[in-house]
Amino acid sequence: MELIAMVLAPFALGYLIRDRLAAFVAYIAVHGFVFTYQTLELTREWVGGSTHAFAKDPDASAWPYALVNAIIFGAGLGLVWLGHRLASRRRARAASPVDLSAWRPWHTDGPPRARRPVRRRPYLIGRRLSGTP
Repeated sequence: MELIAMVLAPFALGYLIRDRLAAFVAYIAVHGFVFTYQTLELTREWVGGSTHAFAKDPDASAWPYALVNAIIFGAGLGLVWLGHRLASRRRARAASPVDLSAWRPWHTDGPPRARRPVRRRPYLIGRRLSGTP
């Protein structure tokens, strides 16, 4: 369960949350909830007689369980960092200034052309002809 949450949540949190510290805190909160729930379920199974996660002896150390969860947690933090780095690079590339010095509109390929004067059509106002509308 914790591994599924580690695959789904951290990269998305790092990519979508602009502030890196807030992304890390959000992942730590998600991981804390999932880790607590997973430990509760594994403890219930252990009390019921299952020895898949914990040893049968309650005095035995649970170092393998702690080590695997620490590796999963570290990988999740790395995915948060990677998501934030990719998002910040993408934002920086999209926000970079564009060089418009080489841009020329299609109608200015040659030297400027002489413009013809605009002739206004006479409008009929009452019974007189006028050059203004």
